Amino acid sequence: MKLIIAKELANKDLRDEITSLVEELSNIELISWQDGIGEKGDATSNIHPDVVIIDDAPQFGPMPERIVRLRKNHPHVTVFIASQEQNPGQIVAAMKAGAAEFLISPFNKKIVSRALDEVREAIQKNRNGSKGRVFSFISAKGGLGSTVLATNSGVVSAHQYKQRTALCDLS
Repeated sequence: MKLIIAKELANKDLRDEITSLVEELSNIELISWQDGIGEKGDATSNIHPDVVIIDDAPQFGPMPERIVRLRKNHPHVTVFIASQEQNPGQIVAAMKAGAAEFLISPFNKKIVSRALDEVREAIQKNRNGSKGRVFSFISAKGGLGSTVLATNSGVVSAHQYKQRTALCDLS
């Protein structure tokens, strides 16, 4: 399976190092994003990457906020951070914001390869399995409004998540 990786790295050294490292790996398409395009949402990019690699450069705002914006605008993307600094506070903040990996230069090819393999496995697993959630509304006796509650919850779920919702009333 081919992975699409978008790199948005303001730091030229990091950009060059990531590019040369990733190009050595197989089944990967590497694209470049610029000017915070990934944080602006799907409408600004017609390419939907599996992985986005950003750096900790401050010109687009604090890194944790950038990660949150990326995850909000591209919920299925895996975010990697590339940095030249090994700052524990920054690493923890990135992980709390939703980054999957924090890569420190000079990058270890085995670590990057393993991380990308994990992304591949997760994507395969998600494609093979069904997606969805099941909510159950049960009342002790009839007439307590469980059908109304289930119906309203289904409507809210469909509107909020913008996905199809199935409702099955077995009472």
